[in-house]
Amino acid sequence: THPEDEEAVRHAFDHAASSTIRTACDVRLGGPGSDAGAWRWYRLMLVGGDEDPADGLVAGVLMDITAHKELAMSYLDETQFYYALLSEKDAYGHADITDDAILKIGGMWNLYNELIDTMTYTDVVETFIGRVVHPDDRAHYLDLMRRDNLINSLENGIDQLRCEFRRIVEQNQMAWMELNVHLLKDPVTNHVLALLSIKNIDKKKRQEIQMQSAAQRDPLTQVLHKRAAEAAVRARLRSSAIHDTSALLILDIDDFKEINDRWGHQAGDKALVRFVHDVRCSAGRDDVL
Repeated sequence: THPEDEEAVRHAFDHAASSTIRTACDVRLGGPGSDAGAWRWYRLMLVGGDEDPADGLVAGVLMDITAHKELAMSYLDETQFYYALLSEKDAYGHADITDDAILKIGGMWNLYNELIDTMTYTDVVETFIGRVVHPDDRAHYLDLMRRDNLINSLENGIDQLRCEFRRIVEQNQMAWMELNVHLLKDPVTNHVLALLSIKNIDKKKRQEIQMQSAAQRDPLTQVLHKRAAEAAVRARLRSSAIHDTSALLILDIDDFKEINDRWGHQAGDKALVRFVHDVRCSAGRDDVL
């Protein structure tokens, strides 16, 4: 018997010998040396005899649970590791996806703590989406967080999922957030579990968007460069309904070279900016320019 388990074994035998109630404990048997073999985990189940407990008769069963125990300990180490990481996020949660239940939440999700005993995981997610996720991001967010998607992902060997979405902070104010989902299986119940977290990436995301916009647009007039404009037009056509009507206009400034030659390039720049401004005033808000 492993030294750390001796007291538990004594207690189990003493309890079983003095009563007819079944008792059990997990114990390591074997030894560190090659002659005894490596320590292995066993579940010891004992029950006292049906006759007089004073007889001290005990029946027992010993089952090798090494594989199960190591898996459970690995799971415990993994969840503790991820809990330590999650505690640093803006919000975090632990959910039993198979049971459609939330086990633990923290951070900015604390406001849902009073709901987790009466609402399912699906109910809480849909409530969260309806209240704080930008309408344009809700479909993607919901697709990722659906129980069947999480279960199928883990079955297909995908244990990490992520998405970026805009969170409604205040009326008409948004903040970019990153959602991360780590999937694993409970070694005892075989349920699919999810460790979820979100963190604020608003500053980083806005810098990326600004850099992307700068690369796509003319710095003087802020109209799209040719390649970016073509991509925007293709995206618009792909997203259009069958009966939608679109139009393409190509605009040319007559004798623009004469403006540059007579008044200089600075005047030419002002003319371009004024021209684009007038076109924008006439175009729709979502038109590609």
